[in-house]
Amino acid sequence: MKIIALLFAILLLPSVSYAGDGNELLNNCTKASKASDGEDVSSSDYFGMGTCMGMIRGVIDAGDIINASAKLRGYTKQNLYCVPVEVSNVQATRVVVKYLKAHPEDLHQRDTTLTVLALKEAFPCK
Repeated sequence: MKIIALLFAILLLPSVSYAGDGNELLNNCTKASKASDGEDVSSSDYFGMGTCMGMIRGVIDAGDIINASAKLRGYTKQNLYCVPVEVSNVQATRVVVKYLKAHPEDLHQRDTTLTVLALKEAFPCK
């Protein structure tokens, strides 16, 4: 039974170890923004839209954890970005789309890197 569970986990691993670039992020997040505005999107786009919004939420949460950890240790200069609590995931997605459209020369970079840069530019820590 343990071997079957291990094989199942190994088979699923590629599906959860997603790493995309800015082109894919822009495509998925643009569709997510359109869907949040009530525009029709294909059901085949749902996974990509969910990937976009989940990744953005994860990057925001990671920044919060890094900032809190730095504060606990007495460091204040490690704040990457400070996204206000009231900023929704849809708003953050729009921020990322705007940044990606303004920096097409960087779309070859990793999606998480570009998300950090977008959040840092839009929500600098004060």
